[in-house]
Amino acid sequence: HGRSPEKLEAASNLLLSLNPHTNVSVYKADLSSVSATKDFAQAVLNSHSYLDVLINNAGILKTLDTRTEDDFDVRFAVNTSAPFVLTHCLLPIIQNNGRIVNLSSAAQSPIDESLLCGRSRTSNAMQA
Repeated sequence: HGRSPEKLEAASNLLLSLNPHTNVSVYKADLSSVSATKDFAQAVLNSHSYLDVLINNAGILKTLDTRTEDDFDVRFAVNTSAPFVLTHCLLPIIQNNGRIVNLSSAAQSPIDESLLCGRSRTSNAMQA
């Protein structure tokens, strides 16, 4: 998964160069959007009958727009909401002995509570 078709193609090509007999699937999606996250999950469900592991490792370090189309703080959306939505949608194909791994980044600045509560549209922490 990624937001950049060029980076997805490069990652796919790298994996195929390491093992040309492997099956590589790539998905373009913006996890700051709840609807895009659900569409991503549906694409995975349509293409795969099972998952052995789901690794939630989305993150946004800096962005000019701190609010998502769903009116969430963008970092909260990609680090909290998206992993929840994606995991919930994909649970039907995660094997009983499968794994779900949630990662976070120490590089993330603290979430501005005023953004979460809708009292502010920008954050001083994100303007650095």
